Amino acid sequence: MNKRHPKTALRIIGLSVSLVFVLCSGGWVLRGTALQEKAGNLEPSKKIGYFSYLYEDAVVAFLVDVELAKMRKTEEYIPLAVQLANKGVQALKIKRQSFQLLDPSETAYSMPGFKTVEKVYKNYSADAKYYARKVFVEGDVQTSFSSFRKLQCSFFPHPYKDSVLHDVLIEEVVLPQGTFAEDLLYFPRPKSVVPGQVFRLRILDEKLEPYAEVGFIVD
Repeated sequence: MNKRHPKTALRIIGLSVSLVFVLCSGGWVLRGTALQEKAGNLEPSKKIGYFSYLYEDAVVAFLVDVELAKMRKTEEYIPLAVQLANKGVQALKIKRQSFQLLDPSETAYSMPGFKTVEKVYKNYSADAKYYARKVFVEGDVQTSFSSFRKLQCSFFPHPYKDSVLHDVLIEEVVLPQGTFAEDLLYFPRPKSVVPGQVFRLRILDEKLEPYAEVGFIVD
């Protein structure tokens, strides 16, 4: 009779346990989501402030602040402040089509053109003013990329004189490793906005296998 070496047996047991865990998880542990399911409902990402949610791994740190979104829940467009840091790849390219907002029913919303928002959204300048005073200001919770170099990003330029946001349209940004970008993005208001619902902001890139996303709640 062949006798298994103790170390071999332990390896087999370990692999079996890992396989069972992955099969029972329903896929929520896959790289790129970092979101967990609890009692049949999707849980939000890690909260690192009153209004900020963070997804982070060895490649990227992706932060979403919902302070302005809470104030604009009934508007046609919802503002989401974001920070995206490249921690682990040579270059990370983002463009308007890279971002998707998903509601609990998996309906995906893309960013509109900035002229579309500017034309019909009455709080466009007010958002820029509020952002300058309240969102991502100095003294906020420190992040793992606080020492990274900040690059200009401007999918929705704000010419408002007191705005800290860029005033020239930039629709494609390349982030070398060790840099981050910050911007205020707009998405169509989801059809269903119910207290406690978890929405997701997803960024698509081939280097993110296949994406990274932040789960958040807008109450």
